[in-house]
Amino acid sequence: MDKQEQNIEVNIDGESPRLRRLRRQHEDIRHTLDHHLGDFEEQAERANRIARFDGIILTIFVGLLSSTGVDIPLNLFVIMSSGAVLLLAAVILGLWEQRGREVDGGPKESTIDVANAHDMGEEKYLEWILTTGYSDWVKNARGKAGERAKDVETIARLSIIGLTLLLGGTLLVPVV
Repeated sequence: MDKQEQNIEVNIDGESPRLRRLRRQHEDIRHTLDHHLGDFEEQAERANRIARFDGIILTIFVGLLSSTGVDIPLNLFVIMSSGAVLLLAAVILGLWEQRGREVDGGPKESTIDVANAHDMGEEKYLEWILTTGYSDWVKNARGKAGERAKDVETIARLSIIGLTLLLGGTLLVPVV
């Protein structure tokens, strides 16, 4: 497309190339922000799945332990109890991750009020919102998702170690 065709396109659409560029930038950065917010929610779901699984395992373990009359040696009881405590800690942390965390992912009402008060056109508004807010929102969402991912990793490690101790102690009971 040559320069004359571009000018014709601008006149037909009534939009400047700058406005189209700002819209594209807005769409791109909004997509990035949505990705980080989705990752944040996905981490919460992972924590929830781990907590549910560990809760089921603990329930089964306690039910089986209380219904059987097996004498468990003290050393195996300590191993199995340690595993149960770690699973319980994973459940508690998994449930703790479900608490509401606020992620600043968009303009506040006061920001929108300022934009409306200044009667900005779309081009000015997009330029203003791209330069004043999105970089902070993306950094904040990325940081919160990263924090939650670390927490979920800790929960998963507690769960794996707890399951290993619980299963190892349980499998050793018939041997002793």
